[in-house]
Amino acid sequence: YAWVVPVDECRARVGLGVRGHKCPFEFLNKFISKRFNRFESLSIHVGWVPLCGPLNPSYTEGGLIVGNAAGHVNPMTGEGIIPSIKCGLIAGEIVGEAIIRDNLSSQALRKYEEESNKMIGKRFRLYLKAREMLEKMDSKDIKKLGELIGSKEIVNEINEGNYKKVTFKLLMKFPRLLKIAKEII
Repeated sequence: YAWVVPVDECRARVGLGVRGHKCPFEFLNKFISKRFNRFESLSIHVGWVPLCGPLNPSYTEGGLIVGNAAGHVNPMTGEGIIPSIKCGLIAGEIVGEAIIRDNLSSQALRKYEEESNKMIGKRFRLYLKAREMLEKMDSKDIKKLGELIGSKEIVNEINEGNYKKVTFKLLMKFPRLLKIAKEII
């Protein structure tokens, strides 16, 4: 997962997310050199992005956590800007109400976690399980699964929102998937 965000005509912020690799700078330099004729690194920033899904509790007496700090990052892809913004908007509403009522107790702020979990919690827990399942698969199984998911039949079912049907069809065509799923669930 990589990104390029222009800052001005001559500068850009370039980033890369990798998992379980000892030297991500090799990947970053390769990514940059393929896209830009010449470049100079002005500064380097590194950080950890949690891929565990939303953290609970995400509130305490007088405070909330939002964004990466709260695990508002898709555990499958590492993307977190959109869910962080959405949860940040929820946080703003809840804190605004709490300030108006002069009540920043953990009980008053608990609503933030309930609302943010409604928005991303269930979906992110599902993505985490899916990622854990993929991590247990070898490349041959992942290729087979990708081919099945990419088939016109499955894509049509996904587009129509028939997720139970998709799951059933995948399990019928790829029974080993059930064994892998059982290890995680």
